[in-house]
Parts: sequence; structure tokens; C-alpha cells
Amino acid sequence: QAYQELGELQRVNHFPGSTELTRKDRMWAHFSRMASTFGEEDFDFVPRTYVLPDDLDLFLEEYEREGAIWIVKPPASSRGRGIFLFRNIRELPLDT
Repeated sequence: QAYQELGELQRVNHFPGSTELTRKDRMWAHFSRMASTFGEEDFDFVPRTYVLPDDLDLFLEEYEREGAIWIVKPPASSRGRGIFLFRNIRELPLDT
């Protein structure tokens, strides 16, 4: 239906629902649900992910336990834009 209005030379580069696989936050939601259904051990190749601000409490618990470097990836960005690393929680913009 949505594509019937396209002209003869027009092309589509995004398909309905494709963000379920291409956005980092949506991909994690699917992996997390599958791990809950089929067992965590089958999904140990996926690093633990926290979608903020929804998972902020879980993230803060893990942050206190680990002395790690954390990777922040904006959910709807591409080509590495907006990705940064941090160690200190003060470097994380929590107002989003």
C-alpha cells in the first residue's frame, strides 16, 4: 500500500519494521526477550545492554560492581555518530 505512490524511478531504502533490527535499543529488546524464553546461555554472545533511562537502576547497580569502561551508543544514529566511552558516571548525560 505505502509503495503504490512511488514513481517509476523511485526506490525504497527503508522497509516498514526494519528498525526492529537496525536500532540498537530495539535489537536488545528482542535479544533480551529471546534469552528469557530460551535461556541466557544461548545468548551469551550478546553483551549486556542497558537502554537508558528505562534501565537506569539496573545500569547503576552494574556500574557500582564493575570498574569498567562503558560504551554509549545513541539508539537512532548511524555511522558511529554520537558513540563515546566513559569510566566516570559524571560523563554520562542522564538528562535524556
